[in-house]
Amino acid sequence: MSSKYSHIDHLIAQYLSGVASEQEKAELDEWILASPLNKQVFDELKKVWHAPPALDYHDGMDAIRDQIWEVAVGEGEEKGTLFRKLYRFPWRAAAAVFILVMGGLYFYRGGLETNRLSMAEKPAVWIEKESLAGKRSVYFLPDGTKAWLNAGSTIGFSENFSDTLRYVRLQGEAFFEVVKDHKRPFIVEANGVTVQALGTAFNVAQEMGETETTVALVEGKVKVENKEKTHTVILKPGQELVASESNTVFATRKFDADETVGWKDGILVLKQENFSSFCRKIEKWYGVKIVVKGSAPDDWHIMARYQHESLHNVLKDLSFNKKFQYKIEGETVSLSF
Repeated sequence: MSSKYSHIDHLIAQYLSGVASEQEKAELDEWILASPLNKQVFDELKKVWHAPPALDYHDGMDAIRDQIWEVAVGEGEEKGTLFRKLYRFPWRAAAAVFILVMGGLYFYRGGLETNRLSMAEKPAVWIEKESLAGKRSVYFLPDGTKAWLNAGSTIGFSENFSDTLRYVRLQGEAFFEVVKDHKRPFIVEANGVTVQALGTAFNVAQEMGETETTVALVEGKVKVENKEKTHTVILKPGQELVASESNTVFATRKFDADETVGWKDGILVLKQENFSSFCRKIEKWYGVKIVVKGSAPDDWHIMARYQHESLHNVLKDLSFNKKFQYKIEGETVSLSF
């Protein structure tokens, strides 16, 4: 049995057992949408799953197991692997595995080639959009949701959302204005944290190299969970959640709109930034590399707000206050103290 289809077997069992992660659900949805044959297989398995167990189920398990072994040998799969799979799940999962291997022989044998051809004709397309350093971009997702992508960030999503789920994967920072669709939750996954919304506006940020993930809610309502589902928080408008220490600590606080989500409107806020933080923010905002000559003053704490300002104007304004000289050469900025 192909490892590819063993993976689909696993995704289906995880989903029917109710323990699938959002990423696993999204993968399964993409596979189901890839062809009518895939959907037919999945629908048959759901019927088996929800059917009541036969009275002679325990007595008949040996016979079922023997049939599964015969097919497993014929397909070249190791017996030990399938045996462990059979006992890993409750009786419904065992029945699902049986249908996949025995009742669905067309899927693994006669129909396998047909399924591969079908998937080749209509592949599930995964799209990634990137916003380079110094740039902020706006994208419309397949459902019409508007996504602002901050500098140095990437989002990934299926070309066509499924009938039950709208799933987006994020690296970096993005602001979403979600189209309302009560039948299809909108889920953003970032660094092991999932944010679920129906129709709302919120910001998700996970900086490269940082352990914290933040979720700020502007309007509507969102549910935030860690991957293990041991921590769940429902945010209200004006609240920001900070997930830290491997997503085992959730804390909420109020946030300043300009400071947290103003970036999408070209607003750069410097709020009590120390020198290192200032340099990181300027490098990300303008897509430059800062080279420092000399030593910055110890009392470097800047309070400033700029909107759609050029790098030259920002540095010119700050140089008077902090007593430094600057030079901009392409993507390199030299600060001299």
